[in-house]
Amino acid sequence: EPMRAFYRLIAQEHDRMGTNDDLLARMYGWLDEAYNLTDDPDVLTRLDELVLYTRYVELKFKFNDADGDDARSSAAQRLSRHTYRMRDTMLVHVRGLWSWLRRRGVEPEDPGVLNVGSTKETDSPWMSDEPFSEEEIAGYLEDGLAHYDKDRMDFEPVSFSEELVPAAEALDLPEVSRGDFGSGQRFRGRHTMYTWLEEDAKSLDFEVTGGLIEWYRDRGNVRFELFSPKEVFVEPVAVDESVPPDGETYEITLESPYTGLHWVEWSDGSDRTRVRWPEGQFMTVRSSMGDPASLPNNRRVYFYVPKGTEMVGGFTSGNANERTRVHDGDGNEVFVMADVEGNEGYFSIPVPEGQDGSLWSFRRGYGQQILMTVPPYLARSERELLLPKEVVEADAE
Repeated sequence: EPMRAFYRLIAQEHDRMGTNDDLLARMYGWLDEAYNLTDDPDVLTRLDELVLYTRYVELKFKFNDADGDDARSSAAQRLSRHTYRMRDTMLVHVRGLWSWLRRRGVEPEDPGVLNVGSTKETDSPWMSDEPFSEEEIAGYLEDGLAHYDKDRMDFEPVSFSEELVPAAEALDLPEVSRGDFGSGQRFRGRHTMYTWLEEDAKSLDFEVTGGLIEWYRDRGNVRFELFSPKEVFVEPVAVDESVPPDGETYEITLESPYTGLHWVEWSDGSDRTRVRWPEGQFMTVRSSMGDPASLPNNRRVYFYVPKGTEMVGGFTSGNANERTRVHDGDGNEVFVMADVEGNEGYFSIPVPEGQDGSLWSFRRGYGQQILMTVPPYLARSERELLLPKEVVEADAE
């Protein structure tokens, strides 16, 4: 059971969201439990290898957190040296790691042809053939157990369906001033938004400006795909890749043979794209544990707190959390993300009396916020918000 939990944690729990410390605490913890359940030498050898893998994950986190060129270089060398030493386990791709480091501005020394089981005498800080001792492996486990703690979550996550419907009219939501997805609607990378098409308007019309980062304009046209759950083959019902990354604005239309819920996906090669759609057009973003939204900064977006909710709980990460405020349905500031220790972790906000069944908001939003006790859907206004059907039906009664 401990190893079932270990592998589920690292390979299957796509909905997991927590701090790096929490992940390492659980990985080392499950391995420690497994050691205590066996004296089989083959199993113990495999557990030793997985401790080395967990140490690799730990060193990779340390590299990501390193501040300054000297600290990054030192952290990269420790990571590379450890990975090189464990290469015969086949658990980590050494050359893949070096490629990953190069993309982050670090240039490891390359030993030339590298084969599993090969040895290479070298004084390089990037490589070593020194075998791991039993004491060294035991030390990694002991240090990990002592150093890392699990996150403390004082709320119970709630699951919601992805069957979304319009919410404003059914829930009689009050009109709010229109928000913004941030930074002038300038998105980067891959994004997904949910929309709703009526019988008399089975198309999505909007403006697109690609190539907002001039030196990345060789990455190809922006590709938009429109999907409908009614399409049985799960293929896009419309595709457009006519917008070049040239800084000019184009109008595009995505037509569908279906009505109701749709979602649009787009990717721009990370050269940043401005996407603008008409005010009032349903456009909702999902930000759940399994599907966290990466939105532009300095945003103001709304979310719904269902009737009977006692705690708004979630997870926050990223830089400049001190700017992100949470406001209740009356516009009162009830939480600042700077209150989350270390700028990353779980947050919980007690719902004031009378503030359930209302539209709350993130204002001056920076970093990433995931909603875990309320529907994880964000929009610029009540008119553009889609919510799970079961929530709308329950609260409309």
